[in-house]
Amino acid sequence: FVDAKKANNLNLFLGFLRMSHEDIRDAIIFLDEEKLNLSNVQNLKDKCPTRDELDQIKAYTGDKSLLAESDKFYLCVQ
Repeated sequence: FVDAKKANNLNLFLGFLRMSHEDIRDAIIFLDEEKLNLSNVQNLKDKCPTRDELDQIKAYTGDKSLLAESDKFYLCVQ
């Protein structure tokens, strides 16, 4: 659902973070600067999906395991 270049950049960054989607979500919610520093948060912000992309991901009714990793991440943190 997300632009291929944006998805690829996000996947590379998620690999760099070496944290589960849930751990990243929790670090954002709880403002855990030990897990996500300001630079990491800004990097994630630059990779946010558009409203249309997010709406398409949320509307998907198929098997969630078949989604791209970037789409799974966006679903987890939205």
